Amino acid sequence: MRLRWSILALVGIALVPLVLVAALVVWRAHRDERKNLEQGLLERARALAVGVDREVDISIAALEGLATADALDTGQLKPFYEQARRAKELHPWWLSVVLIDPSGRQLMNLLRPLETPLPSLAETEVFQRTLRTRAPEVSDLFMGPTAHRWLIAVNVPVLRDERLRYVLSATMAPDGFVSLLAAAQIPADSLATIIDRQGIMVARTKDAEQRVGTPAEAAFVALTRQQDEAVFPGPTLDGWNAYRAFSRARRSQLAVAIAVPAELVDAPLRRSLWALAGTAVVAFGVSMGLAVLAGRRVSRRMGALAAALNAFGRGETGRELPTFWIAEFRGIAHALSDAMSLLRARTEALQKSEAALVASEARYRRLIDESAEGIIIHQAGVMRFVNGSAARLFGYDRPAEAVGQPVLQHIAPEQRDTVQARIDARIRGDAVPLTNEFEVLRRDGTRFWVEATAAVMEWEGPLATRVSLLDIGERRRRETAEREAENLRSVTMLANATAHEINNPLTVVAGSLHFLADQSPEDTSASRTGPASRPAHYRDDSPHAIHYAAGGAPRAGDRGTADPGSPTVEWLGAGGGPIDREQGTGTSRPRIGGGVSPMETILVVDDEPDVRAVARDVLEAKGYRLLEAGNAEEALQVAQEHGEPIDLLLTDIVMPGLHGHELAARLRAQRPALKVLYMSGFALAQAQHEMMETRAGLEPGSPLLPKPFSPESLTKKVGEVLATRSPSPSPFARAPRTPPRPDPWWP
Repeated sequence: MRLRWSILALVGIALVPLVLVAALVVWRAHRDERKNLEQGLLERARALAVGVDREVDISIAALEGLATADALDTGQLKPFYEQARRAKELHPWWLSVVLIDPSGRQLMNLLRPLETPLPSLAETEVFQRTLRTRAPEVSDLFMGPTAHRWLIAVNVPVLRDERLRYVLSATMAPDGFVSLLAAAQIPADSLATIIDRQGIMVARTKDAEQRVGTPAEAAFVALTRQQDEAVFPGPTLDGWNAYRAFSRARRSQLAVAIAVPAELVDAPLRRSLWALAGTAVVAFGVSMGLAVLAGRRVSRRMGALAAALNAFGRGETGRELPTFWIAEFRGIAHALSDAMSLLRARTEALQKSEAALVASEARYRRLIDESAEGIIIHQAGVMRFVNGSAARLFGYDRPAEAVGQPVLQHIAPEQRDTVQARIDARIRGDAVPLTNEFEVLRRDGTRFWVEATAAVMEWEGPLATRVSLLDIGERRRRETAEREAENLRSVTMLANATAHEINNPLTVVAGSLHFLADQSPEDTSASRTGPASRPAHYRDDSPHAIHYAAGGAPRAGDRGTADPGSPTVEWLGAGGGPIDREQGTGTSRPRIGGGVSPMETILVVDDEPDVRAVARDVLEAKGYRLLEAGNAEEALQVAQEHGEPIDLLLTDIVMPGLHGHELAARLRAQRPALKVLYMSGFALAQAQHEMMETRAGLEPGSPLLPKPFSPESLTKKVGEVLATRSPSPSPFARAPRTPPRPDPWWP
């Protein structure tokens, strides 16, 4: 064979593999580009699915907040209707808020006025699912019986004392999901779709009004039931081939898909292959021409090359190899250089993409590691991932020290079986509370309480459990302290109520004993003879009759007759001489023990008649004028009918109806100079005065006489109060206030 043909054959043989290699490089580059495109589509579908779940989570959080309304405890739907209406205004996605009882009857629907008869929702699938799980649930697309349009419902159970009282539902029209897809700025030549678990279209970027509520492609629906996310080629309902990526939202279980025309993906590959084929043909022709023209020159170089090869075959290594300046080889070199440049560019792009992915993973890991909550992932009883906060909670210096440790070794021994049972149930898919509180152990064995929120996830294939931990030790200590304080308040309340019931009878007994001890033998003898030992209460038509008899002395204004009784009492006229008791003339003024009494008027108010009797006998014996009342209302009437000054109000604090401080405020509004002495049967006498000022509404520094009291303490306290200067007008005359209840000091 002639050299030129050999060269031509050599050129051909060299070009064909080169073209094949270039085609392979182009195809691989296109494949990588398509994978990047598919990954981008999947990432975008995931982002849209997260957006859907975010809106659903916002609705669930709002409904859970609305479910705590007090109106739901009392069954008052009217105020709750207004609360729900205000909540709906804050959530533009919501079409209505519906309250359903456990039988499925609609108690309230914002689309209709309150008390309007509404159809039952007992047979709806999402309602039945909410009854079973007692957890928030999201429905598939359904035709609302009240709204008469396509709806998605978010249901939240309303629990009271672990019992289902209602189901609170927020209905959303597909328009909100369509707006979510529109906000994602999907290209006009692409298509985004949201379907429910039954394969019914909820939202679509094209022809939404016609397509919503209709089934999606059968192949697409079948794939969504098998996988939570995937990328696959196939025709759309519009009839064009597409590459489609979808991802299922974890909370709502809605699948979000994005479709890109296959032509946009495959066209670059065809253009590259055609360009490569044309380049190969041109290069082959040029090479053949140059091979023919350069045949002679190449023959010499080939001869030199043959000689060099023969020399190499003989073991010679010093022969110089010829240099080839053949255009065909140069074209091959150029083609190879171009192919390598293209491959290098693709490699750099791939490296940048991998670097971006690594940076994204680093940012995510940094967010997890720097989270204030402790986060662990355990699988098969072993901790596979621990962030910095969790490592510090358990007493490790570094998260790596905790990885690989058994998770149950950090659970209190008495709670390990319960925690393990919850872990197993959650892995099986059973209904388990999302959040639990239990006691855990640090590395050094110290105990502390945590609030754990757990969820199942995949970790390198098998299922694992992700747990968020929050140290609640301080909160539990605060709750324990509050419970102890509440117990102490209950004990204090019981003690004070008991003391109040005991001190009133003790006051009567102590006063009677002191009163009997102070009587003379003649008085004692007289007391045994009959009623004359103690003066009767004479009725006087005058509204200003005052009883101030001592030991049986007659009272001013009495129209009857009575035994003078005590020999120490002498009745004087206006000039200081004796008066005619038969005719009742003169100004009566008792002389006690040879001295003249102050003649002050005292209004005694107590709902215990025996306590009033003791106070009356003691104070009348000291020469005071006495007015009596059994409660605040009666005291106000007595004071109104008594036209003369009243110097002192002696009143119990706690009485039926108005209390003592309220009575004092009203009387001082009419009589600014009135002095007040309070009585109280509460326990803890040392602290009760300050308590009464702060709790019962007394003025600071108000005088207080604890029960039981002796005649000496009563007369001494009355004398001290009467000896003080006249008080200024009480602020209670303007705004009498009632003490707050319940109170550990207040019965």
